[in-house]
Amino acid sequence: MIKISYFSNIRTLLHTTSAWHKFDLKTNNWKLIRIIGYLLGPLHRLVTSIGLIPIAVHRSLLEEENLLPTPPFPDPKKRPAPTCPLKFRSDDGFGTDVKNPTASMEGAPVGRNMPAVLKEMRNHRGGPDVQLVAQRLLARESFKPAGAQLNITAAAWIQAMVHDWIQHDDGAETSLDKGEKLCPLGKFKFFETKELPDGSYYSKRTQWWDASFVYGQNEEQVAASRGKGGKMKINESNNETLPSRPDGTDSTGDNSNSWVGVTVLQVIFLKEHNYVAEMIAKENPGMSDDDIFGYSRNIISALVAKIHTIDWTCELTNTQQLEIG
Repeated sequence: MIKISYFSNIRTLLHTTSAWHKFDLKTNNWKLIRIIGYLLGPLHRLVTSIGLIPIAVHRSLLEEENLLPTPPFPDPKKRPAPTCPLKFRSDDGFGTDVKNPTASMEGAPVGRNMPAVLKEMRNHRGGPDVQLVAQRLLARESFKPAGAQLNITAAAWIQAMVHDWIQHDDGAETSLDKGEKLCPLGKFKFFETKELPDGSYYSKRTQWWDASFVYGQNEEQVAASRGKGGKMKINESNNETLPSRPDGTDSTGDNSNSWVGVTVLQVIFLKEHNYVAEMIAKENPGMSDDDIFGYSRNIISALVAKIHTIDWTCELTNTQQLEIG
């Protein structure tokens, strides 16, 4: 019976038993899980195709059980909900999800994979201090080179993605000074993440994969980044840098808490957008500036997602299973 149920519907079986990390001790499923775990554990390291099974099961479980709904978020501009998928990326993320138009837009609550816990309950037993844990686990005791796999561009890329996805608002100022002298930051001040009354958090950035680190997070920022002919503005005096305001700050894209690594990527994708816009305009002489810009942004957004999922992530994890996936 085990073989019949296993081979006739492996996905249903593994989903029911929750595949290794979720046990229902009221039934005998846990025995079956152990059998499957022992069988697949060694084999997935030897046979790549079998190694894909736990990845697929884990992804399915996360999609269905590890995402909690966010609190309702009304559109501040009170725009009508779209009736069909958007033709182009919206400036602030509104309408990307047709059924839930305010989901993940600028200012919307951030999704969670576990229930919110009241602040006073998060460390109700006291200690160990978070700084001590971080320093014990993360502090390097010796140099460990990673240049054969990654370089500084990988760090710049993930911070650019953070600029694309999320930015919490600042709350009260606090400090950490309970760590050990394992790193130079023995004591430092910072701002806590601002919470909503229900214990959730919101993002000042759109949470969609929309290349907003290049274009901006809302209508005003996108408008300030746009030039003529569906292109983005460039720095006329030095096209290797972003256009700037009179005070010297960059006027294109999302530049909060930035550094040269993120700026380099912004310049690269700005130039790529303008190249794509030129090609579209050349092949479609009668197309409007708005359409040229919209199609170009769609292409750049897809390119960014492709680089992250197929190039950056696979190089970071460097497994055959993920390359196939």
